[in-house]
Amino acid sequence: MARHPEVSDESIINAGIAIEKLGKVPNPGAIRAKLGYRGGLLRIKSIWNEYLLTREGELVSSSGKDLTFESLPEEYASNAQILLEKLQRAMEQIFVEGYVKSRDLFDARLTTLERAHQEKMSAFSESEMNADQCIAQMEMEVNEYMSECNNLAKQNADLLLVNSELRGRLAVFETVSKKSVLPSQEES
Repeated sequence: MARHPEVSDESIINAGIAIEKLGKVPNPGAIRAKLGYRGGLLRIKSIWNEYLLTREGELVSSSGKDLTFESLPEEYASNAQILLEKLQRAMEQIFVEGYVKSRDLFDARLTTLERAHQEKMSAFSESEMNADQCIAQMEMEVNEYMSECNNLAKQNADLLLVNSELRGRLAVFETVSKKSVLPSQEES
């Protein structure tokens, strides 16, 4: 035999409505607290959600459910039909204007982004040209230094040859001068 629920569906819904009237959001825990901590949270949640779905489904009060638009008095129905047509045209105009505004905003944003991108590309191109100029200048300087280094190496080689030649002459001169000095010293 099934157990009877501790709290009725109506009590759960009334507790949720009371919480809403206080300006608070009714959740299963708040509803359960309002019920004196009685009832299961899952049951309270399912009953409250079910109530919310049925309440949201009714946009207007349910009195007059047996009437239809076609059964209204002709003057009232024609006025309502005119109003509905005006509303439809107004909605169409709102959608068209919304589309035009969003397109204009998109175009303006796209233009701004394109301009910013173009400025960045110009800055990058300018930086690249400056870097190319710096590289070319450095290559010229390196070539000048290499040429100067080669000239100095040639001068050094020439000076080494001259130096070697002078050392050889000096060595010969010293040898000759020692030989010539030695006999004169013997005489003294």
